[in-house]
Amino acid sequence: MDSNKLQNILDALLLSADKPLSVENLFKFFDEEDLVNRQDIRNALENLQKCNADRGFELKQVASGYRYQTREEYKHWVSKHWDERPPRYSRALLETLALIVYRQPTTRAEIEDIRGVAVSSNIIKTLLEREWVRVVGHKEMPGRPAMYGSTRQFLDYFNLDSLDQVPSLSEIQDIEKLYPELDLKTPSDNKQENKEMAKLEALIFDVDGTLADTERDGHRVAFNQAFAEATLDWDWTVELYGELLSVTGGKERIRLYIEKFLQDFDAGGDVQEFAANLHKRKTHFYLELLKTGAIPLRPGVEALINEAREAGLRLAIATTTTPANVTYLLTATLGEESNDWFEVIAAGDIVPAKKPAPDIYTWAMEQMELSPDACMAFEDSLNGVKSSLAANLKTLITVNGYTKDDDFSGAAIVLDQMGTAEEGFKVLEGDAGEHSYVNMAMIDYLHNK
Repeated sequence: MDSNKLQNILDALLLSADKPLSVENLFKFFDEEDLVNRQDIRNALENLQKCNADRGFELKQVASGYRYQTREEYKHWVSKHWDERPPRYSRALLETLALIVYRQPTTRAEIEDIRGVAVSSNIIKTLLEREWVRVVGHKEMPGRPAMYGSTRQFLDYFNLDSLDQVPSLSEIQDIEKLYPELDLKTPSDNKQENKEMAKLEALIFDVDGTLADTERDGHRVAFNQAFAEATLDWDWTVELYGELLSVTGGKERIRLYIEKFLQDFDAGGDVQEFAANLHKRKTHFYLELLKTGAIPLRPGVEALINEAREAGLRLAIATTTTPANVTYLLTATLGEESNDWFEVIAAGDIVPAKKPAPDIYTWAMEQMELSPDACMAFEDSLNGVKSSLAANLKTLITVNGYTKDDDFSGAAIVLDQMGTAEEGFKVLEGDAGEHSYVNMAMIDYLHNK
C-alpha cells in the first residue's frame, strides 16, 4: 500500500477512536490483500508524529497505544470549550495513588501504615472508578485483603508509556508543577469556594471523653496494668490521672508524671524511648479492654452519627489517641463497618503538635478539602476546645467528670451529655433553643447562629 494512503487511513482510525490504539490494534483493521505489515504501521506512525510536530495537536504514544491529543501548552484556550470545571483531586488521594504506584502490589493497611492515617473508602472508590488502580490479587493473611496495582489507564491519563517514566519520589513533591491538569485543591482555594456558602457538610469528632468516656475506666486502668507488668510500683488514681490530663497524649503523660513526681527515677536510658515502650504495652491492655465491650459510647452519640449519615453529612475524627485505639473503639461499639463511615481518621502522631495546637483539625479539613465554615467540631476538654477554636471551628462540648470545671469560653454550647429523646441534656453554657437532646436539627441551629 502507498505510504501516503496508509498514513491517511491511520489518521482516520486514530481520530475516530475513543481510546488509544496500539500497533496490534491498528494492524487488525487491514486485510491480507492490503499488503500492510506491523513495521509499515510503525513507520507510518513515526512519519505522522513528525508531520504534526508544529501543529496544535500531537500524535502521542502512551501505555495503551497511540492517540491524537491537543498539546499541553494550549490547555488554557482548549479548556474554554467546557463550562464545567474538571474534577479536582486532594493531596490525600494523590499520596494514596503514589504509594500504590511505587509499592504495588500493596494493601490498604500497608498504605495506612506509611501515611499514618486511615485511607478513606471514598479515595479507594474514586481511584477504582477512574480506573487508575485495580485489584490485582489478595494477600494470603487473615481476611485476605485486596492488593492494588496501577493500570494502563493511569499511564494513559498522565501521558506515560510505561512505569519507567513515572517521576521519582523527589519529583513527586512538586506534583502541582508536574501535572497541572490535576488542579490540586489548596486550603486557600477551599476558603474562597466556601466563602459564599456556609452549608454544614461535615462533623468532626474527638474520641476520648467525647465519643466514649474512656479516660477514667479505660486508659487509666490500662496504664496501671502496663505499670504492673513492668514491675513499677506506680498507681494512677482517679484524682492523679485527672492532673495528668493537663497534657494530651499517653507518652506525654508518662513523661509529665516522671518529671513532676519522680525526679530521681532512672529510666535506664532515654526517657522518651522508655515512655514510648511503656505506652505500647498500655495500648495493648487498652485494646484488650475495648474488645470486651467494657467501654460503651456516651448517650446520644450513636444516634447522632446515624442521623448524620442519613442526612448525607461527611464524618471525620481528630484525636491525639492512636489509630488502633480509634479502630478498636469503633469496631467494638458500632461494628467493623463503621470504620468506613469516617472519611478521615486523623489520629496519633500524624501531626507534630498535638492539641491544644490546631494542627490535627487543620490537617483533617485539608484532607476533606473543607473550610471551617462547613464543619462542626465535638470536644470534651480544655485542650480540645482550644484546638478546635484555633482551627476556627464551631464547637459543641459535652463535659465529663474530669472536664466539668474547665473553661470552655468560645464554644458554641456546653452540655453535660448529648442526651437522648428519653433523657435530655443539661445546658451548662449557651443556647440550645427548643432542643432537649443533640440531633441534626440542633446541630443546624447551632451552625446557623
